[in-house]
Amino acid sequence: MILPEDIHSRIAEFMQGKRVFPFIKNDELICIFFLYQLSELSTEDERDTIVNMATGTVKRFDFEINKYKNSSKMMASDMIRDLYLKRLVQIGVEQAENRNFGHDQLLNDPMILSYCFSQHVSFYSQDYFFQIYGPLNEGEFLKEIRHFLQGAMVMLGFNRTNEITLPFKHPIIPLYIWLRDHQIRTKA
Repeated sequence: MILPEDIHSRIAEFMQGKRVFPFIKNDELICIFFLYQLSELSTEDERDTIVNMATGTVKRFDFEINKYKNSSKMMASDMIRDLYLKRLVQIGVEQAENRNFGHDQLLNDPMILSYCFSQHVSFYSQDYFFQIYGPLNEGEFLKEIRHFLQGAMVMLGFNRTNEITLPFKHPIIPLYIWLRDHQIRTKA
């Protein structure tokens, strides 16, 4: 998840009991992304497979959002915090041997971020959309993020009705900015 920009610190504070749900405001833009890497010699079948995976992901979000809408009990802060903490324990068990696995990676867990997106969209009964872009070509992104995106397909999800309702010219702009900023931090 790349928007809101401080989402990782909000999740950390929520799990520590310093925030309650909802920790994203109704008017805040939420953006979640999924990056699918293609082989250098990708085929139509490989692209179709990725589109099918992305479609399955969207169906899972639809299911989760509807599940949360139909259960106010599941939307209580303690229930959500418990879900996140159980996921952290599961990750901890899976990564017990991996000494390089850190706290930041826990807060970037795709399941926790997916829960967060679904729960907030459901809580506020917001519209949302997902769109897949790519495979991306060299001229479609900044040089410093080429190794992340060249040949990749990206699916973005927003808590808005469609692309027209976003506050920027193209939906992929927040991803470019996030990747560029992430690159600068990792090089420093």
